[in-house]
Amino acid sequence: MRLASDFFRGETMNYLLYIAVGALLLLLSPAATMAQTKCPATASDVEGPFYKADAPIRERTGRGLTISGTVRSAGSCTPIPGARVEWWLANAQGSYDDEHRGALVTADDGGYRFETDFPPSYLGRPPHIHVKVFAPSHRTLTTQIYPERGRKAVALDLVVLAD
Repeated sequence: MRLASDFFRGETMNYLLYIAVGALLLLLSPAATMAQTKCPATASDVEGPFYKADAPIRERTGRGLTISGTVRSAGSCTPIPGARVEWWLANAQGSYDDEHRGALVTADDGGYRFETDFPPSYLGRPPHIHVKVFAPSHRTLTTQIYPERGRKAVALDLVVLAD
């Protein structure tokens, strides 16, 4: 003869077993394991016709908008020290000039930070900043940052693919 306590003990054990199996499946699912071990690469974007190689090293090409983050390796998410980050953008009149080109080398922790003017809209294009990242043993990344109007700061990790 089964007692009510036996029934509830069995139901409780089944319930706990379902929870344990569900938790294990979540931990072992491809999405969960990939999220723990992989950073998706930053999407590339067009370079445009106004890129000039070897922008001068500096931390500021204007005032009012700070861009910062970490350059990371896709797959491991490890920071990349010594990467070169170049940026260029149009001036307030919508023209590209040397005053709005800059470059920096990431710190030991892969961090970068620069300040510039807020980019203007021109010829139907939204405000944008062109960025190019050169990192040892990684593919060159060319992308664009599209800051929202009124923003004073943008935090963005730049994630590059290994060669």
